Amino acid sequence: NSNLCTSSTATVKFSPNVNQQVPSILNRSLFVAPNDDGISEADTEITLVEPINLPENKKSRPKKKLLNRVKRMHKRRHSWQDDSFNEHIEDPRNTKTVTTIKEILEAESHKVELHNDISNSFELVLDENLAKEIKKHIPRFYRETCNHWYLEYSLGEHGSSLSTFYECQMDCDSPIVMVITDCYGEVFGAYLSEPFNPNVTGFTGNRECFLWKKTDEGIKIYRASTLNDYFMMADQDFIAMGVDENGVFGLYLDNLLLNGESSPCDTYLNEILSSKKRFECSSLEIWSIQYE
Repeated sequence: NSNLCTSSTATVKFSPNVNQQVPSILNRSLFVAPNDDGISEADTEITLVEPINLPENKKSRPKKKLLNRVKRMHKRRHSWQDDSFNEHIEDPRNTKTVTTIKEILEAESHKVELHNDISNSFELVLDENLAKEIKKHIPRFYRETCNHWYLEYSLGEHGSSLSTFYECQMDCDSPIVMVITDCYGEVFGAYLSEPFNPNVTGFTGNRECFLWKKTDEGIKIYRASTLNDYFMMADQDFIAMGVDENGVFGLYLDNLLLNGESSPCDTYLNEILSSKKRFECSSLEIWSIQYE
């Protein structure tokens, strides 16, 4: 509007972005004022301003593809439970299908090698079949990696001495399996997360411990509850596993390892392991579970 022009000089500023070309009209001084002879072309001034750096528009489609690819990679990384976990492994020597990964782990978890370096003069209660049944219920790490079970103590070989019982486990730093046969012909015992150590006062162990009993259908497992944490105890006069609020032990053996008791307890919520509450030990074995 020429009525708004009070000066003989006008400045026009134009700020293009980096992707916009400068119009050719701005390459020369030009100002148009309709029907106004008071303003000439020479009095006009057009100033170019530095371009504004605006961010370029990123294409969404490649980003979406990359995002989908990352999602697929993430899903694949955690696909050990889906069907891809059962893909067959090819033997590079003869390109023959061997087996599935799950079958390999299952086969290893059932494998047990019993090592008796003490004596062969006494018949052992724990055989390979019973060991395999117990192994199904121990923690997964030991079940799949520790296939060698070593006899550490035998009542018939080492005698009925609690001090000898402790000495045989001094160099053992792995979980143990205790196997008992009583005067009634019952077979039962315990899986313990660590050996018996009389130098530690009070109860030890953790919730991996459990009591077990052999039945006609297999073995029955009594796992640790959350009622208390009295898993195992090694005293100078006895050993015990689990306890009730009344002070009754789930499994107890005296200092001669010949007389024992079994009662229901809060730690394992177990039944009486023997035919009767009080029993006499016919045999007692301690086996350590090791990698090799």
